[in-house]
Amino acid sequence: MGRLTGLLGIVVILAVAWAFSRHKKAIKLRVLYWGLGLQFTFAILVLKTDFGKIFQAVSSAVAAMLVIPRRALRFCLAILWAVPADRSEPFLLSRCCPSSSSSHRFSPSFITSASCSGL
Repeated sequence: MGRLTGLLGIVVILAVAWAFSRHKKAIKLRVLYWGLGLQFTFAILVLKTDFGKIFQAVSSAVAAMLVIPRRALRFCLAILWAVPADRSEPFLLSRCCPSSSSSHRFSPSFITSASCSGL
């Protein structure tokens, strides 16, 4: 049943598209068959041959590039709010106001707060 799930999904999507179509007679079966044929050909090409390794390489390159914005955001937050990478609350707030409430947690206004006289 696991292998037929994808095929069942394609059938359901096509059936829903046909059911909601206003012009059912305008659907050209030749275009539909070409699209399905190309889809299955591409799937076999990617899954059963070495051509799929190209997509694995692209996938790992994209995953590596997605780490860069996360690191940049962490760096910017560390500068703006002095958030160490291993802590979730601002470093300055926890240092100068250990008993402060968490309402100031991600607010830059904690730096000028009157309750933090240690700054």
